[in-house]
Amino acid sequence: MILARGSIFLNNFNRLKIIRSFGSARLLNTKKKSENFDEFKLVETNLPVLVKPTVVQKMKEIFGFQGDLRYPQPVLTMASLRLYLCIQYQVDYDRFFQKCQYPDVMYSFCLVTFLHVWLVSVALMQYGRSGLFVRKLLHKNMWKDIETREKKLNSPMNKENKAKAYSHLNDIFRAFLFGFDEGLLSDDTVLAGAIWRHMLEMAEIKDHALLAELCDYIRKNVHHLENISDGDILKNGIVSFVGLDQKELDHSKVRLKILERIKNREKEA
Repeated sequence: MILARGSIFLNNFNRLKIIRSFGSARLLNTKKKSENFDEFKLVETNLPVLVKPTVVQKMKEIFGFQGDLRYPQPVLTMASLRLYLCIQYQVDYDRFFQKCQYPDVMYSFCLVTFLHVWLVSVALMQYGRSGLFVRKLLHKNMWKDIETREKKLNSPMNKENKAKAYSHLNDIFRAFLFGFDEGLLSDDTVLAGAIWRHMLEMAEIKDHALLAELCDYIRKNVHHLENISDGDILKNGIVSFVGLDQKELDHSKVRLKILERIKNREKEA
């Protein structure tokens, strides 16, 4: 796991801020108006429908009860931390920096992390409220890690500029979720556009094969993560990623190594 170096300072705080609801959290059936404009009908879709929880369900979660969750809250909380550690232990950040021609700075680390947190979030959303619960904690763990890394860099920014930087970074992450969800549900042309806008930041591309390679990386990992059992994702918090140069990966062969490394880290902590 690398400690990204450089400055987290973002030069442009004047980009358009996106304030709508984003990404994997809101995969809902939509309504389409019929020809006579008097009736509405549901569009057929395979996307999961998240039913708004009742007051009783919310109270159960607030007070730590299992409620409608598949596993107890402490188990899901530990799983969310392990899922984030899986990203840090397995993703080759240096390889992504080289592929995308990123400078070795904190912002580049954030972009690569955003991609893999989104990939895990997509896999989580097939598990309804349990997946949503873990997803929220996964995002919290990500921001805690980014904040910890930024403190180690001893950034010279004052509190006001630091708040603006984090606000802007949060806007980028939300746009990331929205853009990649749209790309995932569309063809590779839309997905490539999302990669160019959010990962490559609309930079000039000399070799367009990079877009195809990253599209393939996203598609194969979405498929790979969806085939991992709910026990490994929600209970054990263990996921694996297919590498840039790999066509497929047998999760059962690598899960024990990942779990052993995470447990060693937990003992050290």
